[in-house]
Amino acid sequence: MNVIVWNCRGADNKIFRRNFREIIRTHRPDVVALFETKVLFNSIGLFFNDLGYTASTIVDPVGCVGGIWFLWNPIQVLVSAHIANHQVIQAMVQRKNYEDWVLGVVYASPNIRLRQNLWHELEDTASSMTKPWLLTGDFNEISSNHERRSFTPSNQQTRSRRFLDQINLCGLMDLGCTRPKLTWINNRKGLSNTIERLDRALCNAEWCTLFPDGTVQNLRRTYSDHSPLIAYTEGISKLSPCNRPFRFEAAWLSHPQYRDVIYSSWDHNQSLSTNLLQVANDSLIWNKEIFGNIFKSKRCLLSRIEGIQKALANHFSHNLFLLEKDLIRQFNKTLLQEEILWFQKSRVNWITQGERNTKYFHVFTITKCKRIKIDSLLYDTGNWIMEAQAIKTHIQDYFIALFQAVPTVKLSHWNNIATHTFSPKENHRLTRDLTNYEIWKATKHINAFKAPSRDGFQAIFYHKFWDIIDQDWYGETTIASQCPGDHTSNYLKVVEVIKEDGSWNLDSLTEFIPQSILLDISQIHLPQFVEALDNPTGQELLLGILLLQLWTLWVVLEAFDFSGILLKSQLVPILLTTK
Repeated sequence: MNVIVWNCRGADNKIFRRNFREIIRTHRPDVVALFETKVLFNSIGLFFNDLGYTASTIVDPVGCVGGIWFLWNPIQVLVSAHIANHQVIQAMVQRKNYEDWVLGVVYASPNIRLRQNLWHELEDTASSMTKPWLLTGDFNEISSNHERRSFTPSNQQTRSRRFLDQINLCGLMDLGCTRPKLTWINNRKGLSNTIERLDRALCNAEWCTLFPDGTVQNLRRTYSDHSPLIAYTEGISKLSPCNRPFRFEAAWLSHPQYRDVIYSSWDHNQSLSTNLLQVANDSLIWNKEIFGNIFKSKRCLLSRIEGIQKALANHFSHNLFLLEKDLIRQFNKTLLQEEILWFQKSRVNWITQGERNTKYFHVFTITKCKRIKIDSLLYDTGNWIMEAQAIKTHIQDYFIALFQAVPTVKLSHWNNIATHTFSPKENHRLTRDLTNYEIWKATKHINAFKAPSRDGFQAIFYHKFWDIIDQDWYGETTIASQCPGDHTSNYLKVVEVIKEDGSWNLDSLTEFIPQSILLDISQIHLPQFVEALDNPTGQELLLGILLLQLWTLWVVLEAFDFSGILLKSQLVPILLTTK
């Protein structure tokens, strides 16, 4: 079981949430205690519920002073609080196959008189305590000068002796700590800088006997001026993050040098597809040499912060102090990049940027990948296909057979079905050249984190770098691709949706589209369709009815590398403007 206590000095902001999620993801505590939250729990309670801490005992701050939030995951542990005030919350901890024990979380007041009242209360509790007892938190005291590093002369020997006496009267012992032993810094520069060990964990002999491997670890300071403290009942277990496959990373956009990569890779004399391929290759090299792996960078930054804080605990250095601040800033930026990474992979568009949840996005991504993965297919004969290459071949053969060209003897009967035509004026409105603004507007309407195409670039790439690629994008407003294999007869077919006289060109479409779809298209009254273009709602509705099946067909074919259709009409670009 793991318990984290942290004097967070404010809990209602994005930086706290990022750091708290990172702590939870890395250490997975069963119980969490937060001090000096400076806000009411009701304003942020849903955030903790989403992380699994749905049970709590709360002592809210008075104004912006004090406050203790005692949270736990009821699935992992059963906790029942019996003492709760502004300086301490004590509760009975029950867990399957373990003896019951008492956990107390302390936020000792900076006021000496109030702090004495706390110790009188703890002495009364200790006199009747028969259970294993762990007391942890911010005691606002040091036990000796070895727990303080400062250039200012210390006159706290009397207070330190009194603190040790109070610990002894309660029958408690210090569990010690690993990593930087000093947990609080005053964040002042130069000779005014002071670091002290104010946060600790104390236990009685019964608790020490019950959990002989119990240990305490001081985590790095990356947000508050206090280090988070984690108490392990059964020793420290390390978790290793997982690697993930490469895609265009939206987190790259947060790096100031990435725009230079696009500028150097883009050649206006080349086609759009060639430029995108070059950008992808250069981005891979840049990611490896400069940007780096987000998870590895995070671990490296934490290690450097830990080393610096260990050094500052022994000897003050102004350069190390400034370096620590810079590394903390880089660490918080890395946490933001990690959130963007999982937000991008999950493609959940109903979560706002201010309420990102890295763990949720991670789980959602893994679940989605499992759901869409094809492990086997049932063949017509009743046998299961299990091999990956056999599944791919079966899918390709199915769609090739479904949409292969069928020789037609005579197609004059289509003239009796497609009775509606466009007037020359209407046809001119539909076939006119698109403007650069219209292309940009259509591209901007595409959701930034929609699923990428085969080149791996999502729409956010075009949104951010439109000023670089707009000239090449304007020159490629039609859709085209090549058929794989030996299907050379279907290579780059040109399909006119609408003829010069304004009627449906259904003859050419029969080679690619089933007759049932063509019958649906032919029933649409074209003049009413054109009139609806002036109405935004009608435009979205009728364009969707007309082109949804055509567009879906093309996407399916494009996914299997044989979409040999070029829609020369401007109807497809218009479709991009609909939601």
